[in-house]
Amino acid sequence: MIIKLAIIGVILIAGGILIFPETIDLISNGSNISDSITYNLIDLKDDTVDNVENTIDSTVEQVSSTIDGLNPTGLLAAQGLIQQEQVFYGQVISKDEKNTCEISVPDMAQTINGEKELTHIIIVEDCEFGVDELVQVIKQNTSGSSSNSISSPGTQPAVSIQSTPSSLIFETLSLTTQRDESDDVMLQYEDTSGNTISVTVTLKNTEKELFSGVFFASKFETTVNDVSDTPHIIEMVVEHAEYGMISSSVFNPAGNMDNTISGVFTQA
Repeated sequence: MIIKLAIIGVILIAGGILIFPETIDLISNGSNISDSITYNLIDLKDDTVDNVENTIDSTVEQVSSTIDGLNPTGLLAAQGLIQQEQVFYGQVISKDEKNTCEISVPDMAQTINGEKELTHIIIVEDCEFGVDELVQVIKQNTSGSSSNSISSPGTQPAVSIQSTPSSLIFETLSLTTQRDESDDVMLQYEDTSGNTISVTVTLKNTEKELFSGVFFASKFETTVNDVSDTPHIIEMVVEHAEYGMISSSVFNPAGNMDNTISGVFTQA
């Protein structure tokens, strides 16, 4: 019986092969189909990994670039927390019994209503500085409080006032201006080192330049006649063999009772 069944089975298989020969290809390609599926799955895995890696690399680069762009200095500057400073030099031109000073700062002169100031005046209450003293005026480019109570005409920038370091003051150079009853102004300059090459002197008021001249001596005096009782400023630029370019500005306000004013020289 078993032998008969085996023979029938062989006959059926042989007949099926003769009738449907593509069955052999299907059977033989079975392993190929399996292999193809396996290969496709492997390719899909590799592509996915590559895509994930590329995405991660791109994200890392973007984050790094963003971090570099948002460096602490940039962040602080954007928030206005870093204050860039400008340093100007001013001279105390008056001080009253309440210790309120007026400080002349020529390089901070503003144009108000179309007219440029001869100098910018800063008023300091509880002033610790003396008349004729040269001070440093430090202007902050962002808002902030100053070390003194300060007010002035027009828009007042945030500033602090400090004594000028002695190393920045050239004591061998002196400038004295004297005004007499005839409204003549005498200028006296002296350089005890004897190393002055030239001195350019300019005197002007709000209306015009009253005097301009160049002197080639370490000691001289000159008189400018008929300087009316109006605010005026005397500016000196010294070319010095040892110090380089040195400057001094002396402002004389209207009605000033102190007829003698001393200029202080610092680096131009």
